[in-house]
Amino acid sequence: MPDTMSPSSLRNSETPPTTPTFIRKPSWKQKPPSTPTPTPSRRLSHYAKKRPFRLDTPKPTDSHPSRRNEEAYPKQVNESHHRFTTPSPRSTYSNLSQRNRSLQSPPSTPQQIPRRPLPRNPASAPAKFSIGLSSPLKDPSQEIDDMITRKLKSALEGEDKKYMEESKIGTVYLWSVVPMSEPDRTILKIGSTERSEKERLDEIKSTCRHKSIEPHPDPTAMRFLLFRRAERLAQMHLQDLRYHFLCQCPTNHREYFNVDKDAAQKVIQCWRKFCASNPYDTNGELLPFWKHRLGELQNLRYWRDREHWGLSPLEGRLRRWEVFTNPSPWDKFRYHAPTAASKAWEKRLHLISVFEALSIILFARPPQQLLAI
Repeated sequence: MPDTMSPSSLRNSETPPTTPTFIRKPSWKQKPPSTPTPTPSRRLSHYAKKRPFRLDTPKPTDSHPSRRNEEAYPKQVNESHHRFTTPSPRSTYSNLSQRNRSLQSPPSTPQQIPRRPLPRNPASAPAKFSIGLSSPLKDPSQEIDDMITRKLKSALEGEDKKYMEESKIGTVYLWSVVPMSEPDRTILKIGSTERSEKERLDEIKSTCRHKSIEPHPDPTAMRFLLFRRAERLAQMHLQDLRYHFLCQCPTNHREYFNVDKDAAQKVIQCWRKFCASNPYDTNGELLPFWKHRLGELQNLRYWRDREHWGLSPLEGRLRRWEVFTNPSPWDKFRYHAPTAASKAWEKRLHLISVFEALSIILFARPPQQLLAI
């Protein structure tokens, strides 16, 4: 009987017998491979669940220039970052309100603080100084005194030094002028000239073409060396009484004043007398006596009393500077006595030797009158 085998037996006979495989269990020293554990998602609020945060940014197309860079360097999304940056309902509300506000109103621009409106009535406007000084908050009389003090301390320069070196003398004049633009007003002109007063008068008539000019003769007028410095000091003394008007010539005049004639003449006489006494040396520096006197201004008479009863600011200022420009003999002695004593102390050895020589001559050969006694 032939061997007949079933298909199942044939299949089994073809496949070799399989050997049992043993699965190796990990030992206690080897840890099993870690599998990524899902991170617990943060519990979001009810509003965030309904409207999750999403950046609606358009994806770059092939025509976009940054497409090539993104393909080469893909972005790495940090899930934790997106998880923790989920906006809260409060911030969402604030962003929505800001968004609505930006849509309703144009972008804000810096606005200037509204200025206080000026009063319509000129009489109710606050008063202000119109005397051309540097600080309107300071007392005008005090500032004028400071200007005069600085002018006295400054050395001679320019025309003053030139005229002093060339020994040119001149005079300071005072004229009453009626300008053509204001025929109803009379003002005073204070100036100086090295020529005759008549030549200067004719020149002003042809240049400025005033309606009338009348000179005021002064019995104390004289020609002296520092006439330019005297003119500047007199004009500074009347700084708060300058008058500006429309002249026929293009010059901006600063030597016209709205002041009484007698007061202006006293001011000119005060500074004329001071400059005629030659208070500056050959180098143009103020003499030490006058420098010392300027340092003692607050100790002079009438100087601490800024306001005098019954006197205007101009009269009080003239009273103070007249005391300065007219020192008494006692003031000169108080200054020169310590100076002479200091010089004598420096030469004390010479004085002692002279005294000893005189004493030796007197007692070694006494005169005949002493011998007769």
